[in-house]
Amino acid sequence: MPFPILFEYECITIAGDTAQTPLYDPQGVAVDPTGRIVYFTNYKPFIANDIGSVWMIDQSSGEVTLFAGPGHGAVYKITDMLGPDGITVDKDGNVWVSDNTWVWMFPPVSPGSAGNPNNVKQYVPAGDTTNSLSFFPYGLAADANGNIYCANVGNGGLGEYFYPNLVYILNEKAESFKPFAGSGPYGFSGDGRAALLAELTSPMGVAVDGRGNVYIADTGNNRIREVSMATNEINTIAGQSSPGTISETGPAVDAYLNNPRDVAFDNNGNCLYVAELNRILKIENGEMSIFAGAASFGPMSLSAVTVDLSDPTGIDVDLNGNLYIADSGNNRILKVQKKSIFSL
Repeated sequence: MPFPILFEYECITIAGDTAQTPLYDPQGVAVDPTGRIVYFTNYKPFIANDIGSVWMIDQSSGEVTLFAGPGHGAVYKITDMLGPDGITVDKDGNVWVSDNTWVWMFPPVSPGSAGNPNNVKQYVPAGDTTNSLSFFPYGLAADANGNIYCANVGNGGLGEYFYPNLVYILNEKAESFKPFAGSGPYGFSGDGRAALLAELTSPMGVAVDGRGNVYIADTGNNRIREVSMATNEINTIAGQSSPGTISETGPAVDAYLNNPRDVAFDNNGNCLYVAELNRILKIENGEMSIFAGAASFGPMSLSAVTVDLSDPTGIDVDLNGNLYIADSGNNRILKVQKKSIFSL
């Protein structure tokens, strides 16, 4: 009888390793429904005089192309993109990007084609404008029905302006975002209650599984929260009140997290990945383990388990289970994939 193929996960750089793609502080990464095109946000200049930009990688050719921004040759020539952070691609291939105080929507464009700027849209919460002093969008996610979720990084009223600690939802045919989870003020409360009654602290990441359950990287609380699609109740599934690290596999709800920045579900709905300081964690069947990243900063690329990550801020998973990482501190985009070792 045939023996199973043994494999490990390897980590390769797909952008940021050559003079052609000198990244600076990439924040978000997303893969299109086909798995061919990978998009990422570049917070700082990629080309002289750029402020922020979005780039696309055609994995069939390896070509990296400016997708949106003020640079020459952009698919979408956008001159007022300030600081793009989160990014997601919906079921129809539309690319959504959080930027400063609004969220962009770019219709899909075939590689080599130019986009029409007149088809680009901007979205904000109901009653706000693109100059809002309360909307500070970050992580984005799209569900199977075309709804878009957006984590709003709150500040609890500190400083001159108030950014509420919320997760918003934009229904497929709506024209503005509305609150989905969080009551606004920073704090931690609400487990077992309606999501809109909960307190969050600077949520930065959001993901949706195949059943419509929503997962929130409650960054300031060092926790992962789940909102049930069936009951709309919110509960903590990972993390404790204080920051910390895990060294071995164990119950996720008992684990200590360190500044979780993003979350992503695989397409089988089995694994939830969490990007935190220096590492990527995996939650499967209620157990949390280290999936990628050593416990130190650095640029060295080895296997997924030992690769040195530096402040990974965005993650996504494609149809084949490959994980993509915006390794912000190392200025690169990584792909974690299975590598066959041998079969008996």
